[in-house]
Amino acid sequence: FVYALSVAIVKRHDTQGIVLPPQSETYPHLYINSRAIQKAQYYKQQGKKSAIVNSNTTGNYYGYPDHRSGQPFDSYNIQNQFSSKISYFSEDKNLNQLFAFQQINYPNWFNELKYGYKWQKRNGERFYYYLQQLLA
Repeated sequence: FVYALSVAIVKRHDTQGIVLPPQSETYPHLYINSRAIQKAQYYKQQGKKSAIVNSNTTGNYYGYPDHRSGQPFDSYNIQNQFSSKISYFSEDKNLNQLFAFQQINYPNWFNELKYGYKWQKRNGERFYYYLQQLLA
C-alpha cells in the first residue's frame, strides 16, 4: 500500500510538492536490523537521551587506512571476503534509500501509453544506466 501511494504521489500532477518521508522511517525494519531496533527501544525505555547503536550486521569495517595500497576489502576478512565486499551495498541505509527512490520514480510496470508519459519509454535504459553507475 505504501509503495502504491508513494508512486501515485510522485506521478500525479495534483500532488506535486508533497514531500514523502524517507523509506527508512516508513519501513525501519528493512534498513536497520532488528537487534539495533531492540537496543534503541531498550535505551529509550531506560530514559537515555542519546546512544550509539551499531546496526552493522557483518561487523565489517568499511574504511581502510590511508597508507594501505590496493582496493578496500583486498585482504580484510579473508574467510568471509565475498560478504565483506557486498556488505557496503547491503548495509548502507542511504544507498538503499536511493535505490528505493529510483523504484518509486521509475516503476517497471508503468505503461506510458495508458498514463500519457512520453519520457517513460526509456525507463529500462535509465535503470540499466543507474545500476552501471552504482557499480562503477
